[in-house]
Amino acid sequence: MTQPTWPAILKPADSDELLFLENERDWLEYICLHQHLSCQGDQLIDSGGLCYPILPATRSNEPVLASLPQIGPSQSRLELKDLKLLVQKHAAALGSCCVAKLAFITFPQGLEMVRYLDNL
Repeated sequence: MTQPTWPAILKPADSDELLFLENERDWLEYICLHQHLSCQGDQLIDSGGLCYPILPATRSNEPVLASLPQIGPSQSRLELKDLKLLVQKHAAALGSCCVAKLAFITFPQGLEMVRYLDNL
């Protein structure tokens, strides 16, 4: 299975907000604290544009991490124009103005913009 290229963003299925994740540790911290918020359709989008579904938690006798939602195998690649739309919706959800003027030419720049918007 291909591993995500960090940083990445988490795209909840039921929200326009995005969550910037610097590395796998950020992912593990988030999912440990917010596992109950994960739902079908959530995706992790990595800095290469690959989309990974978030698989629901499984109940088993395995270690703790096995009972948390997991990052599934990549199933598609997001187009840069679609990332731009996601970032614009995220900015609008945060109350930013002039979201149509947001621009970037690479996936890493788009993800960095999410981090920037979250720190305003």
